Amino acid sequence: MYHHFASKDALFIAVYEVVERELLDAIAASAMQASDPVEMLRLGALAFLDAAATPEVRRISLLDAPAVIPVETRRALSEQYGLGMVLETLRSIDVEGRLLVHPVDALAPVLLAALHEAATAVADGADVESMRAVVLQLIDRVTSSA
Repeated sequence: MYHHFASKDALFIAVYEVVERELLDAIAASAMQASDPVEMLRLGALAFLDAAATPEVRRISLLDAPAVIPVETRRALSEQYGLGMVLETLRSIDVEGRLLVHPVDALAPVLLAALHEAATAVADGADVESMRAVVLQLIDRVTSSA
């Protein structure tokens, strides 16, 4: 299989992209269970944290990727995958007048970074329920209820 890739790192990046696409599909499926955009954000964030505890996401996306994939490449992949989803959801919340922190384009990467740090903590063995509570409180602080 290695002959299809320029290096082991290139192979890892290809595997990482597959895992990220599958992860985003699962997050989107969870988020789409709600029609309210704040609840969509909450459900998607919780799905991400739950996925962080799974062996595949834990190892490939959260623990190995930072050691193997250069920062610039990881940032580009993050923008391609997760950031777009977070940005779109925050824009929907903003359209409803329920976003308490602006501008949206600045908030989205900060929120995604916080979610990523919480997921990494879960992957490192932190209590999932504690991280879920912190993430939900964060979302509550940047949004208002209907």
